Amino acid sequence: MQPSRRSGCLPLAVVRLFHRPGPEVAGGLVFLALCLSLSVGSLPAAAPGKPVTKEQVQEITSNLVCLCGCGNKTVSVCGCGVADATIREVETMLSQGKTVDEIFAHYVNASGLVALASPPKKGFNLIAWILPFAGILIGGVFLIGKIRNWQSDLDRREAVLRKASAAPASPAAEDPYKQRLNSELGKID
Repeated sequence: MQPSRRSGCLPLAVVRLFHRPGPEVAGGLVFLALCLSLSVGSLPAAAPGKPVTKEQVQEITSNLVCLCGCGNKTVSVCGCGVADATIREVETMLSQGKTVDEIFAHYVNASGLVALASPPKKGFNLIAWILPFAGILIGGVFLIGKIRNWQSDLDRREAVLRKASAAPASPAAEDPYKQRLNSELGKID
């Protein structure tokens, strides 16, 4: 008997584990118990048959980008037919008992990371979250340093001007060209 691959059935690999004779069946039971225990942590957003609220749909569709071409609007904001179809599809998935992560995974598998309004906070995409804040911080440090540098230059110039205006001009310290000009002008009179 060959197990069929219909929707709603167990994956083929899991079914084959239980059709094998011998100690593999015990390993398959352990595998199945492990899968069940891990799946308890990802509870569905709405229990099957339970009515789906607009808040649940809004939460999910506000994190999905509408792929209609109207611009980079989220599905909850865009009013086109593609957005309406996506909202109905999300409502259907929620009523089937799918989790939020499963719904996001469905759209990422179908369209790639472009379907998400914000990149996931892991791996290389973490740079998209860190880089703007790091850039602002580095720019702020640079700006503060530059302002302090300008202030110290201004202080030095003011000190030079104060020193020059405070010191009396002595005739000996005058320019030799001025002295010669004055002496020549004195001879003419």
